[in-house]
Amino acid sequence: MKKSNKQLEMLLKIQKAFESLKETMTYYENISIDDLILELSKHGIILSEQEILDKYQEYYNSKDVDDYFYERDLELWDRLENKKGFLSSDALTWLIRKIIEKNYDVETLCDPYFIMNRIDDLDNVPKKQYQEKVLGIIESLVEYAKKRNVHNIEGMLEMYDVNVILKDEIRRCHQRDAHFKKVLQSYYDTFEDADHSIYKIK
Repeated sequence: MKKSNKQLEMLLKIQKAFESLKETMTYYENISIDDLILELSKHGIILSEQEILDKYQEYYNSKDVDDYFYERDLELWDRLENKKGFLSSDALTWLIRKIIEKNYDVETLCDPYFIMNRIDDLDNVPKKQYQEKVLGIIESLVEYAKKRNVHNIEGMLEMYDVNVILKDEIRRCHQRDAHFKKVLQSYYDTFEDADHSIYKIK
């Protein structure tokens, strides 16, 4: 069936948007921290690596750090959004994550964003390392909860149902030793809405 002019026009717009997104992603992936800070400074947005690290030490949450600096310079970010080019408020998100990845081992961070990444990456983890990775995720969840005085797991990782995820992942952990039980117990003790049927500790 021959496509109408409107359909062709729509397809071209989608293709153009996809190409633009790809170019933007490539730009942010390849730009250095120093160069990104320099580019933002040209628009009046003054940030430093140390300033971002200090705020991260306070929040332990990259999204909260992002929100803080975005709200601090809200007017400048709004102006930037209206200018042509790759730079937008996404630059702040990329900058924060680049700085965190440079200065921390993201495999051990108790930051919801990086915990979600670790959960997503479990399918790529070798069997021998699987239990270690799952328990590490649980330990990070508990650590974050204690640092931020969080008592419920629901909503901590945005759209992730952690109880359901853990119930599935724990089935693939076969070494039910003392360390395994200790980590699960810490999860139960920390979160009031923890599902104790994930693993019944005897």
